[in-house]
Amino acid sequence: GGGGLLSEALAPRTSLPPLLLALSQRPPEALHWLGASFGITEPLYKFWHKNGFRPVYVRQTKNDVTGEHTAVVLRALDDSNRSLSTTAAADWLPQYTSDFRRRLTSLLSISLRDFPCGLALSLLDPALQPEQSLSPPNMMLEYLLGPYDMKRLSSYARSLVDHHLILDLVPMLAQLRFTGKLVTPLSSVQAAILLGAGLQAKSFDALEKELALPVSQLFALFNKVVRKMVGVIQTERERVEAESLPGPTAAADATAHMKPLKADLTDELESGAAESLEQMKLLQQHKQQAWLSSSELERFEIRGTDEDWDAALGSTKAGAVPSRVNMKSAAKPGTSGKVKSGSKGTRGLTGKSGKSSKRQKRN
Repeated sequence: GGGGLLSEALAPRTSLPPLLLALSQRPPEALHWLGASFGITEPLYKFWHKNGFRPVYVRQTKNDVTGEHTAVVLRALDDSNRSLSTTAAADWLPQYTSDFRRRLTSLLSISLRDFPCGLALSLLDPALQPEQSLSPPNMMLEYLLGPYDMKRLSSYARSLVDHHLILDLVPMLAQLRFTGKLVTPLSSVQAAILLGAGLQAKSFDALEKELALPVSQLFALFNKVVRKMVGVIQTERERVEAESLPGPTAAADATAHMKPLKADLTDELESGAAESLEQMKLLQQHKQQAWLSSSELERFEIRGTDEDWDAALGSTKAGAVPSRVNMKSAAKPGTSGKVKSGSKGTRGLTGKSGKSSKRQKRN
């Protein structure tokens, strides 16, 4: 009424909304995920995994009460009403799971080393039979593997060396395989061997007891694993090397701007050779002339004219060979015009000077 609060008559109200409602009378709240936490064991984890739950956390120390490692698993729910953004609704859980598995590959060799290989393999959940093999980029391979590392792996893949020679490389290969960077087909047993030997650093004797297989069979399966990985790595390296080689049209492209020579190459070579030979002949002639004109040869000069030689040889008996012939030499300043016996100006027919004259005197 118009009297206000002083004149208002108090009475119970009707048609008020109820304070409590049954669940069937109201729409459900929008849920983005469901989660569970439990002490992890292999059978219990398989149950949650079959129902679509994925691991995002494993405690590194055991629970004081149960003696088990606590695990947290999540399952993303349908977000058809778009209460989340498109990006978050699409890949938020795979990002959590991927980060957890990346960290788990390192923790398995430290605080989670006692995990059974089967449970650890279930947590990592790798693709054992991929559609195609995958290798890391060649730049990463060059950083991780040196040339001698590849030789060791290749030798073990061909069964030329013992497995101890590559034990330092097995953790790195296991990291690449279980993080999805090096993907090859594996059986479940091969994956368990690679995980146990590579990520958990277990001996093959320990794997024999855990997997209930003889050591010889474990070694054979492990060798097949390494052989597959080495094959994929070598294929990647060969592909990179093939790309660095010149293509089939490289030679034609490189010589496309070139023009043929005006003269034939053979003719040009022969012409150059002839010029070189002519220059060599001229040089040789100059050297010979310089040598013949040298003053050192003057002392070997045969002196006298033809008439002088006829007169000198005519004084001997017919048919006799003179042992000595005297010949006048040209007069030089400070000397007489006649050469004395035994001097440099006389020469015997035998080509010797001085010595023949001494023999004649002795006779």
